[in-house]
Amino acid sequence: MSEILVPEIAKAGTKKRTRSTSSLAPIPPLLLTESEAAKLLSVSSRVLWGLTNKGLLNCIWLGNSKRYSVAELERFVQQEQEKANQSHRC
Repeated sequence: MSEILVPEIAKAGTKKRTRSTSSLAPIPPLLLTESEAAKLLSVSSRVLWGLTNKGLLNCIWLGNSKRYSVAELERFVQQEQEKANQSHRC
C-alpha cells in the first residue's frame, strides 16, 4: 500500500503523519484534446470536426488549442440518445 507524506505544519520535532492513498480517487480531466474527445465518442477526428462545424458540438479555444469539455460531450451523447429514443432508432 503506498502512502503520502503529509507536510508538517505543527511544532518542529513532531513525527510526520501519513495517510493511505487508497481512498483518494484520481481527478479526471475537464477538457480533452480533439483526439481524446474523438476516441471517447468512438468516432474519427474528421467526424468530430464535422459535428463541431455543424454546431452540434461546442469546443473551447485555449490559445491555438481546441479543447472539448467532458460535460459538453456528455450533453451531446444525451441529446443523441433522446433523439434515437423518440424516433425509435437503435
